[in-house]
Amino acid sequence: MKKFFLLGIIAFAALSVTSCTKDEVIEIMPQEAIEFGTYLGHDVQSRGVVLDNSNFNQFGVFASYTDGEWNANSPINFMFNQVVNKSGNNWTYSPLKYWPADQSYKVSFFAYAPYAASDNGISLVTEKTGAGAPQILYTINDSNLGKMADFVADVQINHSKDENIESGIDQVDENVTFSLKHELTRVNILAKLDRDAFGPNDVANKTKVNIKSVEFTGSKDLFASKGTYTFATENDKRGTWQTTPTQDGDTINLASILNAQVDTYLSPYTISGVSVGTTTAVPLFKNAEYLFLIPVAGETGLATAGDVKMKIAYDIVTVDSAVYSGYTATPAVKEISLPVGALKQGWAYLYTLTFGLNEIVLSAEVSDWSTAGPEEDVDWDDVDFIQQ
Repeated sequence: MKKFFLLGIIAFAALSVTSCTKDEVIEIMPQEAIEFGTYLGHDVQSRGVVLDNSNFNQFGVFASYTDGEWNANSPINFMFNQVVNKSGNNWTYSPLKYWPADQSYKVSFFAYAPYAASDNGISLVTEKTGAGAPQILYTINDSNLGKMADFVADVQINHSKDENIESGIDQVDENVTFSLKHELTRVNILAKLDRDAFGPNDVANKTKVNIKSVEFTGSKDLFASKGTYTFATENDKRGTWQTTPTQDGDTINLASILNAQVDTYLSPYTISGVSVGTTTAVPLFKNAEYLFLIPVAGETGLATAGDVKMKIAYDIVTVDSAVYSGYTATPAVKEISLPVGALKQGWAYLYTLTFGLNEIVLSAEVSDWSTAGPEEDVDWDDVDFIQQ
């Protein structure tokens, strides 16, 4: 009943009676459909592929229709997770909704992208009967990191169609344009060696670092793989995150997005990993993919160094046909504490890991026989000579 009543108001308000004489003329004012536009600040990454304004094709919208200004008790009664698709240079959705002609009525919009789907970790918390700012659940799945989405959002609160009446005709064609903000933290990791060769006989680069795994770990209060996003309630503001921590905190293993392969040069060593052999940094993630983290510390970042740590497991591998296995591999694990202020909401971080190998240096010299041992005076009188 509420929906029927609302649409009835909009339809009735679109009629303007310009004369009440016997020769009555009723002029139907042009009824403005609500149209959308979007702007993405910087590039947006989704499913590991860079998405910009030229290939950004879909987003979702919630909207509230209120008599007066929006408040925390306003129902989501105008659009519920409305999918908006790009068609040419325009954005389309169905069914169309129209601006209320009465300026005292406001429409507030909450937009996000990518659209919620089972394979991108984005799902709805808010139900159709909900009120206030909508909420979205974001889940990081270790086994499906390659399909992680760069979550973006924006709000446009208390909008109405500005009227500019000229000769009884409304000339205004107003779009609702969203400037979608990055609401997660983006992390990319590179790795390199601190020098190209490790000695005069190593010009063929027989030694490499093979990165086998990378993990991010943190306490239950400061790092989580699942979080609820609540839209902002003011224009040009960011939303907020509330994590859903496990009992002991979370660990995110990046194995599924590591650019891992078997380095044939290191054969017969066949462990899969990211091979690093020079001072040229190589990406740890494949196909330009990124790690997106839930920024539980908001726009201020981590308050204490070590609240979140990066743990890298790797082997130092040297090809050596003289040993039984054909190579030597010494394992190592390095844990790095992220600094104060790291992992801010809406920031992108590029971490470069530089591996400095500690060579085993061998040296030797041949001692002179005359000083090979302690000198001792011999009393020749005590020596018995036996003539053969």
